[in-house]
Amino acid sequence: MATAYAALVSLMHLLKRMLHPCKQWISFDREQIISLNNMVCSLVDLLEDLSNRRRSGKFVTEELKKQIADAGHEAEDIIESYVADAYRVLNSAVDDSDSIEVETRKTEFLTDIKRVAETMHLIKIEIEKKKMDVEKGDHQRINSSPEEVLSRRAPSSDKLDVMVGFEDHLDKMMRRLATTESKLQIIPIVGMAGIGDDDYCLKLLSLSYNDLPIHLKPCFLYMAMFPEDCEIKISRLIKLWVAEGFLKPIKDKSLEDVAMVYLKDLMTETLF
Repeated sequence: MATAYAALVSLMHLLKRMLHPCKQWISFDREQIISLNNMVCSLVDLLEDLSNRRRSGKFVTEELKKQIADAGHEAEDIIESYVADAYRVLNSAVDDSDSIEVETRKTEFLTDIKRVAETMHLIKIEIEKKKMDVEKGDHQRINSSPEEVLSRRAPSSDKLDVMVGFEDHLDKMMRRLATTESKLQIIPIVGMAGIGDDDYCLKLLSLSYNDLPIHLKPCFLYMAMFPEDCEIKISRLIKLWVAEGFLKPIKDKSLEDVAMVYLKDLMTETLF
């Protein structure tokens, strides 16, 4: 879901620039851009909420993630193309035929923006519907015993992808997590069977990544562009993150400051 989230945050930055007073030379329906911005912000908030619950996989399918990312990228393309056309007209001699072209282009732009906003609205409705369906089923799960929870786990169909001792430890974790105790428990993984196995380590890393807050995931995935054991200057990394546009603004902080906060959070999560 990191790609979808990053696409929406990047679009938020672009919409904010569109609504800036310095962009008044661009002819567009301000209310429509504000409406799209509100829709994007609500989708970002929804994805963050689901991520914080660690239940996003049940609400947002791979297809929905792709639709969100595609809609965000399409909206950016539409806006950037229109701004480029508006700038070209502003810096050239305009005759009657050009005026007609400008109005036609403006109409097309507004139609495209409305279409993308409607797409995002439908995606949000779909996610909220899935969320309601899952939450209805949660009532039954909450009242189930640990044995019933374990009995509903689907057996693995791939017998080759089995690590000795992993299922036993997973069962123990499930039983402890399914108890009704309100007090939080720390479940150690040190000494688990197969801890030296690469596949096992990858599973643990995957769990650590999945537990990351959604706003940190694009930053973590971005590190894949650097070669292994590459020494990265913090100042350069911060500039790259800012340039990518996937940092969500924080009130009274510059994007560089936000990047530093994200970096410290990732280091706290011990993924760096």
